[in-house]
Amino acid sequence: MPSPPKALILTNGLLDPSRYRALGVRVCPLVPIANRPLVLHVLEGLRAAGVREAAVLGDGATRAEVASMVGEGGPELAIRYLDHVDDRALDAPAVAVQPADAVLTAPLETVLGAVAAARFAGAVVRVPAIAPALGAGEPPAVSSAAHVGACVLGPEAAGRLGGALDAEGSVDALADALLASSPRVHEEEVRGCLACCDGDDGLLRANRIALESLGSSMTDATLIDTEIQGPALIHPTAVVRSTLVRGPAVIGPGVRLNDVYIGPYTSIGANVTIEGAEIEHSLILDGAEVRYPGQRLTTSIIGPRARLVRDFHLPRGMRVAVGADAVVALS
Repeated sequence: MPSPPKALILTNGLLDPSRYRALGVRVCPLVPIANRPLVLHVLEGLRAAGVREAAVLGDGATRAEVASMVGEGGPELAIRYLDHVDDRALDAPAVAVQPADAVLTAPLETVLGAVAAARFAGAVVRVPAIAPALGAGEPPAVSSAAHVGACVLGPEAAGRLGGALDAEGSVDALADALLASSPRVHEEEVRGCLACCDGDDGLLRANRIALESLGSSMTDATLIDTEIQGPALIHPTAVVRSTLVRGPAVIGPGVRLNDVYIGPYTSIGANVTIEGAEIEHSLILDGAEVRYPGQRLTTSIIGPRARLVRDFHLPRGMRVAVGADAVVALS
């Protein structure tokens, strides 16, 4: 019986440090997407594709932070942490090399199987720079504007190219080298995204893709005069009053919602308080507070412990405290 495929997860160069720190984490792979660290979505996709051992490649700080959150995995997917590629990481009939922010809508099982069976020397899997419309049917044709979402290396390609990867390794450079190394390299484009490309749009796109996988609604939360439409995952400790939740949506522990509309593709982090607001297609991170903003929030990211509140004192006016590189769009 052939050995299962392995994976290398690249963590460098994903997002500017000032940006992911503003999102409440110290390293980019832990940016919260659908209330879970980004790298967990990547690892789950690899496990679903049949990968049984993954190595996280990065500097010491990144490895330590990811290990503290993810640990060493389990029987279905063991996780190692490396500062350089060793022989063990490449010892497989097929090795997937994937950025830690590559969120794919379908596992790599088919292409891993084709490379392991030697039908291809390797493969380059791309995701569109601009996601197709939600619910689109067939995958689009490969575009030169697409991002590299993963490379798959057969044994020969892994031996020749894998050793060049290190903590500064680039999946784009690997894709170029792989395509130049053999005419038997398969290319395809799948629906997905690189969460840390395209600024906030990339994070919101990743959140949408992650929430699409939600099944039926699941909750033991306290619901008072509240209606749930569509798939929603609501933590048992949440208290939701006079609210319409239209999924897919996820609502974290300790959340308090009162007189709120939560629209599709919205993630509400732990201990968030929202009153008198309409929110959709947004990320509201841990500890944030939103009260009576006066208009619907859409395609927005509210950072951890941020406060967005309306002050009803007179005289009326707008008072803001906006940090470096922030964007405030009023309509």
